[in-house]
Amino acid sequence: ECRLPDVDLTIFDNFEISGDQHLPGFNDASVVSFMSVNNNFRHFPTTSISRFPNLRHIKVSGSLIYQLLDGAVANRQGLETLSLSNNLIDSIDPRAFTGTTNIREFNMMFNRLRNLDPAVFNMLPQLLVLDLSLNLLERIPASIFINNPALSSLNLNANRIVFVNQTFFDSILNLTTLQFNANL
Repeated sequence: ECRLPDVDLTIFDNFEISGDQHLPGFNDASVVSFMSVNNNFRHFPTTSISRFPNLRHIKVSGSLIYQLLDGAVANRQGLETLSLSNNLIDSIDPRAFTGTTNIREFNMMFNRLRNLDPAVFNMLPQLLVLDLSLNLLERIPASIFINNPALSSLNLNANRIVFVNQTFFDSILNLTTLQFNANL
């Protein structure tokens, strides 16, 4: 059996891969990292990445994504890291991650999140590192991390949080790093 080398695919400046476009030099199954920087995506590029079944890392930064919709990152069992920093995301549907249970690192830094549904991270039981810094969060639901027992690092810097319910910490027993600077 011949194994193809792992490939990292980086896309810059308004280039999108359509479903029938083939990129020379590698097989779609060999792509393990997808990075898109400064593209004008208005939605998470579900269609563009659907042709890469073995992605372990996805970064879409500097786009115009304003919501993470139902099923946006669905059925990606191999996905370990997801970075959606520097977008315009103001909401995440709790079903966005259906069937994607192995994400360990999730970066949502520098978006426009104001509120989070208490079930938003329920589908991410392996989550270790979460960065929600530089958003507009005003509160964090007390039971939001009840299904994230492995969470060890949480960055909430530079939001608008003024109150945290004491029960918030009851479900995050493995937390070793909490960053909470520059909140109102």
